[in-house]
Amino acid sequence: MTRACPRESELAQAMAQGTVPQELRSHAAGCETCLTAWMTRAVRGASMAPATIDPAALWERAGRMRRLRAEAQITRIVTGAQVIAAVLILAVLVYFGSQPATWSSLSLARINGIQLAAALGMIVLAGVGVSLLYFSDSAST
Repeated sequence: MTRACPRESELAQAMAQGTVPQELRSHAAGCETCLTAWMTRAVRGASMAPATIDPAALWERAGRMRRLRAEAQITRIVTGAQVIAAVLILAVLVYFGSQPATWSSLSLARINGIQLAAALGMIVLAGVGVSLLYFSDSAST
């Protein structure tokens, strides 16, 4: 059982006024009776009701999180498929580029301006596609 403290009434008056001096705070920190009285009055005097959570907002937030998780998983799958396709294309190009018959059958004299523009356009588009893939992947992390 806690014993009575002569300063308990002083603490109650200070709490009623809304200002508890530092000296009284120090006393309450070391006195079990005053600390218990302070905490009890503080809890009873709390002006805010406990926060309630709106079930509709909670349900909507859970749905949003589920969609974001699904989107992240699909993004990883699509990015993986794009990387695999790029590696396969590169492997095919390296294989055919290493064959001597590929280079001997290629005659640069027969290339006209349209073919050259198309080849350069494809190279530029490939560079743009790779850069978009890189920046979209780095922005999502």
